Amino acid sequence: MNYLLENYDWDFFMFHILGIDRIQHELWHILDHKHHAHKEGDKRYRRRIVEYFQRVDQGLGEIVEKVGDDTVVMIMSDHGFGPIYKFMSFNVWLLKEGFLKLKRGPITLLKRAFYRAGMTPELGYKIAMKLGLGSVRVSKDLEERSRLFAFINRLLLSFNNVDWSRTIAYSKGNYGQIFINLRGREPFGIVEPGKEYEEAREEIIRRLKEIKDPDTGERIIGEIYRCEEIYHGKHLGEAPDISFLPKDMSYKALGTLAFMSKEFIRDSYGLSGDRRMKGILICSGRGIKRGKIEGANIVDLAPTILYIMGEKIPEDMDGKVLTGIFTEEHLRANPIEFTEGGGEQVGGFGCSPEDIEEIKARLRTLGYV
Repeated sequence: MNYLLENYDWDFFMFHILGIDRIQHELWHILDHKHHAHKEGDKRYRRRIVEYFQRVDQGLGEIVEKVGDDTVVMIMSDHGFGPIYKFMSFNVWLLKEGFLKLKRGPITLLKRAFYRAGMTPELGYKIAMKLGLGSVRVSKDLEERSRLFAFINRLLLSFNNVDWSRTIAYSKGNYGQIFINLRGREPFGIVEPGKEYEEAREEIIRRLKEIKDPDTGERIIGEIYRCEEIYHGKHLGEAPDISFLPKDMSYKALGTLAFMSKEFIRDSYGLSGDRRMKGILICSGRGIKRGKIEGANIVDLAPTILYIMGEKIPEDMDGKVLTGIFTEEHLRANPIEFTEGGGEQVGGFGCSPEDIEEIKARLRTLGYV
């Protein structure tokens, strides 16, 4: 970062510190003595985690000093963090509830027998960890992970074994996304658009609200949204038909592989920390006032950065300029200006069809597609 700052002309400079994310995903249980993965011997590592954050903080201070008061510095996280105590496999739930059906052929019957006996990706993961192969998991690049997932899908119960001619819904994604097997959109869709689609969606939402933790008897699911309540635009039809979050985000849905476990709810393993909905935003520099930032949303960053750079804001851009972070003098001297929206994507930004497919493959591996 220092090299680039000092040796290149720049108008906008952005960098990402990945370690902050990884250390909380992988090592939250060291900080959280209540976590079921916490061990007495973990205390000796706690100081090293604190030292890591102190070094990051020191480095940020050096950068703020280097760029000077004339430059606006924004520190942001795309999410917050907290512990994970339970994993949920929603395809397992949909299978038990009858919304998802499996094929009846001999291969699927054999895989299902293995699945019922506990032969799942969860078991393979735990065996690998006991063999000391945890470092292999975090060192694999996306392409290697994609090949590994493809091999697991061939070997164990997966979407390859779903009978789409009888399946109403399936889940894919790591936060609670359910897709209706809609005719005309899904390759083998059976649910008719309109009344049949709405009835299927409402029935799934009703049953989601009834889910309870078998250990506590408490209801798990909090916010539930129909796609049109949170998404808009020409790609709305590709969004999950139902999106939801647990009341307590120490419960996490797993969706990278279709049937991670034979149980719907399991104690978490591997990752001990995960995302929370509220992140961090800190700003300093020219025109920024002291105080607390109110009502900020992640989509507000792009228009705010454009404003700081003296650019006009496209009228159709999501988000707003965070005027509350600026002094009155700065806002008077630099009024917000807008320009006509509706810009078109030019040439796929130089991406070939092969590049696009590689990007999609990487996003699938991350559970985002």
